[in-house]
Amino acid sequence: MTGAQFWSYLQQKIDKAYSAYLDNAKANSLIKEAMSRIVDRYWHNLSFEIEADEMIGFQLKDKTFTPVGGVYILNANATTPTPPVNEIPFYMHMMRVLGKFEQNLTVTASGNTLTSVNHPLRKGSTIRLGVTNYTVSKVDGDTFQAKDSGGNFATSAGTYVYFYDREIRQMSSTRKGGSFHKASIITPRYEFINNGTTENRMMKVTPAATSITVDYIRTAPYTIDVANNVILLTDYYSEKFLYRLMDECALAFAASSHDYPAKQSASQDIINNP
Repeated sequence: MTGAQFWSYLQQKIDKAYSAYLDNAKANSLIKEAMSRIVDRYWHNLSFEIEADEMIGFQLKDKTFTPVGGVYILNANATTPTPPVNEIPFYMHMMRVLGKFEQNLTVTASGNTLTSVNHPLRKGSTIRLGVTNYTVSKVDGDTFQAKDSGGNFATSAGTYVYFYDREIRQMSSTRKGGSFHKASIITPRYEFINNGTTENRMMKVTPAATSITVDYIRTAPYTIDVANNVILLTDYYSEKFLYRLMDECALAFAASSHDYPAKQSASQDIINNP
């Protein structure tokens, strides 16, 4: 199905006589509006297998970004040719954020027994001294033991770096009360911010992470053009999604033309074919 074929099918849904009110530019705008609405509805229901399947073209998963100045830029497009390392491109909605954190630990040593007061380590934690990584094998209060990949115990005192991952939840406002809403090492938070000048769409993680790995919903991978009869829309979207999009376009057109019987009919089509 091309953009031109999509438009031909859509005209049948909204009635060819009414479709005469729409030139190509207006039809493209109608489709763009309906696309935004349908994606917004779909991503709210991603727990359902069918919705997740229809949203394949919009889901970007396990994408890693590094903060600059403690923030990440949310860009609805993409900076070219070389985007900043903290730019999340084609951004629409955030789904999940995993943060990588580092914490310095002051460690003393007595043989292969290491001590760090009030350390947060658990068996299996990863720490580093210099260029060597160790895995914590035993924890007893403030003392612990750790081994490298060859099974050798860490025996040196110094400043170790503790590496850990945390799922990060959203914080909508720092004015909200409650200890479970505040950011901490145990419960890191992300929030959407702007600097009031050059960047109006940014994200900040507290405490600062060394990097984040995110799953998010992107903007439309291809903008439908009803004059195009070459590019296949099914290269970007499933057929089910395209037919569902037509129903959403018909609903938007009926609402804009104040044709309430047509709006009711389009709404029923969406209910019958979700």
